[in-house]
Amino acid sequence: MLSKDTLSLIEEKTRQLIEPLAFDLVELKYMQASGSITLRFLIDRVEGGINLDECCDLSKKISQFLEDDNIISSRYTLEVSSPGIDRPLREPKDFRRATDREIHIFLKNEHKGKVEMEGKLIESNNEGITIVCKDGGQEYIPFLEIDRAKQVML
Repeated sequence: MLSKDTLSLIEEKTRQLIEPLAFDLVELKYMQASGSITLRFLIDRVEGGINLDECCDLSKKISQFLEDDNIISSRYTLEVSSPGIDRPLREPKDFRRATDREIHIFLKNEHKGKVEMEGKLIESNNEGITIVCKDGGQEYIPFLEIDRAKQVML
């Protein structure tokens, strides 16, 4: 099992490696089952998408630094892929990137009787977002109220 400190180190080093190449680490997922460790890196271009050759190249680079720095002592599987069409939204920059797109939000607590909301993201700042809901109404939702969110394709 990897500690939170080890995962934070892997995430930090991955960002240092890929950001100068104009890539963005969208999410690092850690999974462990039956003694097997899998690290899944969801990576995208800062502007535009990522292709299969780029995923392969980044996989080699990430694998190399993990081996060189001996960060993980046990066997593991490394996966590098695009975040896909239902891209997770975590940071304000992710929401800014999704402006004018449909998003699905899972709330920490009820907001006007709802724990999930879906609509077109029309505005984002460092404190929250504004969406146009399916009924045409606008809702401002602070980031502190969002449990998780993702971009969706219709």
